[in-house]
Amino acid sequence: MITIQWKTEQNVWWTIGVIAVPSSHPVIIHIDYNNITVKDRVERLISKITELMERMGGIPAAPPRFAEIITAGPSENLLEVIVCDGISEVSVEERINSALMMQHRTWVLPLMPSPPIGSPSTLPDNLKKQNIGFWHNDDIEDLALTVLARAGVTSLDRRVFISYRRTETEAMANQLFDSLTKYNYSVFLDTVSIEPGVDFQARLFEQMADKSMVILLHSATFSQSHWTTQEVNYAINNDISLLILRLPNVSRNDIIYGCRAGDQLLLKDSDLAKDEPGKTFRLTDIALTEVIRNIVLTHDLEMISRLASMRQRTIDALRRRRVGFIQSDSDVTLSVKSKVTGKTYRFYPTSRPPGIAEIYEASTRKTDETGDSRVVIGRCSCINDERVQQMEWVVKGRNVAFCDIFMLDALLDDVSQGML
Repeated sequence: MITIQWKTEQNVWWTIGVIAVPSSHPVIIHIDYNNITVKDRVERLISKITELMERMGGIPAAPPRFAEIITAGPSENLLEVIVCDGISEVSVEERINSALMMQHRTWVLPLMPSPPIGSPSTLPDNLKKQNIGFWHNDDIEDLALTVLARAGVTSLDRRVFISYRRTETEAMANQLFDSLTKYNYSVFLDTVSIEPGVDFQARLFEQMADKSMVILLHSATFSQSHWTTQEVNYAINNDISLLILRLPNVSRNDIIYGCRAGDQLLLKDSDLAKDEPGKTFRLTDIALTEVIRNIVLTHDLEMISRLASMRQRTIDALRRRRVGFIQSDSDVTLSVKSKVTGKTYRFYPTSRPPGIAEIYEASTRKTDETGDSRVVIGRCSCINDERVQQMEWVVKGRNVAFCDIFMLDALLDDVSQGML
């Protein structure tokens, strides 16, 4: 369950609840404001958040209603958002001070217009330590994904791979690298991300497997390159999301197979800067801003979609093997009990190939069950051998394991027979 509450003029809280959006923990988001002048921005922010959750497959749990402010339990994520005008001094209620002192699954996020309109000096000392979300040109809606990511609905761990031809789009690739890095993305670009003396193609595939999305700069000769063709095929074969930026000089007959129509962003001549002859294509400042906005939105929606897909694949396998399980609309985990040993297993589907972070999250997750085992489910077949060895060393002797989604039937046989 994702619960969102925001304050009205009467200092009461308007409440909506959403189910069917996969999240690792139930989430509560409180949105407050410091001055009545930003109340309309709060309403616009709420509208955008609910629109995004609907696009993620969210379903209203009940009609919107007035309610007392809800406190979070130990297993719930809590985010306190304060929308500030950036001009008036900000005073915070006791619940914000309490949230700032808590360490586990509780965060405080101030939002304000970007300088020079907004000034962090208007915040009290304890809030100045928090990283502020700034909106630009009155576009507070752009921070809706920031709110959802900070609350743990989507992920703050954003990783992308840029696939391109240097002879045509190196300048554009560098633009995207610089801009996305400023948005705290982990961006792979072959000119800056590969050390000397390593297997170039092996490192490319290793990096692609670890990313959430491939940004493909589809220029006129992109499909003629062996390297870029290999990258596209690897992404498609390993279910890595593609976002194609198709340049206007590309032939209509040059089609990248295996992608959806919605995965393409068609660039116009007016989106490209007029450089000197011989320079590679690059975006205008206006087009770059719009492309980055599109990448951020596509990335986060794809991550939710992939997590939902991985969870459904796990459910389908459990039903196919006639294994009883418990699921929850507010949690991606699934509980399975062995009929032979009575031992309880908790499955944790992941949207990316599992790594140390996913192993840690699963192994430290609190539960009412004692002595249960946890299994992280993901696309493990594309993980390189060195990383597999590291993960096997980490899980050795612990109550957690990892399994490829395509090996889940064999894993369930082991569970049913009490062999795991």
